Amino acid sequence: MNKSIVFVLALALFSAVLIQSDRAQAVGGAAPSLSAESANCFQNIVETGDIYCLLRYELPTYTTASPPPVSAEGWCAELVDQDGCTDDPVEPTAETSLITDTAFVTLYQNCGASCASGTLESQVRAPRINHALGGAYLAGGNAVTWGDTTVLACVESSATLYTVQSQSCVPVGWNAASVDETTQRDQLGATLIGELRTLETERNLALNSYVSNGVATTAGRTLAVEALSIMDQVIPDYFQAASSSALSETEAWATPIPGSLALQASIDATAAATDLPAAFADLGSTAGGLSGGAMATVFFGAIGTIFFVWIHQRTGEYVIPSAGFITVGLVGLWARGPTLSVIGVAALVLALLGGMFVIYKVRA
Repeated sequence: MNKSIVFVLALALFSAVLIQSDRAQAVGGAAPSLSAESANCFQNIVETGDIYCLLRYELPTYTTASPPPVSAEGWCAELVDQDGCTDDPVEPTAETSLITDTAFVTLYQNCGASCASGTLESQVRAPRINHALGGAYLAGGNAVTWGDTTVLACVESSATLYTVQSQSCVPVGWNAASVDETTQRDQLGATLIGELRTLETERNLALNSYVSNGVATTAGRTLAVEALSIMDQVIPDYFQAASSSALSETEAWATPIPGSLALQASIDATAAATDLPAAFADLGSTAGGLSGGAMATVFFGAIGTIFFVWIHQRTGEYVIPSAGFITVGLVGLWARGPTLSVIGVAALVLALLGGMFVIYKVRA
């Protein structure tokens, strides 16, 4: 393979990494505003003694009176995929692509006017931005007292990724229906349908977008299972097409835990505790409105490219320079530059290119 072709491919890969990074990593500084709008709790819906709280909330897509003309703002700026965030009207195409652990749905006990000193009982990732549904499930044997007026459901930003956190909480409504499983499930279904109807209005959607003939549509089901992963199994009669029969208490079931990359979350938290993300955010703003993550990627990508060329000039091959490029990228992780997933893809492609170079040398 011609050496110049390999080098061009490597530069093209770097450009792709830069483009992806420019679409996200806006954390740092004050978190965007948010709002918890209603919360209702139910008991014994999966097993005896469990509690499930359904929260309707909003993570606003943008914050000004008109759509952002150049770069995303509000919670749109916290998406990995920001397509649609600068359209008029703003309609992000990937509302669920929040940067890892930037916003949470939480349940607190022992709260006063706020939950600043409350006892955290549940914390799960907010499934999406905009008007949406989230939920907190507590298995039997939990520490929450049914009917406790100090229990609040909240939507809040990360306490580690932002210098100023946003939090909005509302007192939960305790379902007054009979405590037997069937009655509680029926009330959960009725409440879910009502919340989906409200979301249709809040999102300015046509009637029957989320609910038709008293049951959730396919689009409504998507929002429902984001709030509880087995919602359509717990209350199948409230969906147009249930995935299976109703779940019974005799079936094994575990509390749904949202997926996240623990190492990336740890790196993000460590980076947020330094001045580096804020410094790169300020530099990116000065350099043309780039996010802090994009600016960090430009900086470390440029250093990595220089490192790549310098080593290549002295070795005449591409394997060691590629390793040098990836090493510099790994250093950039601590300034919230390329994410681990981007580094992984870059390493894979460069390894492929290096392998092709080795084969070319052997065959030559």
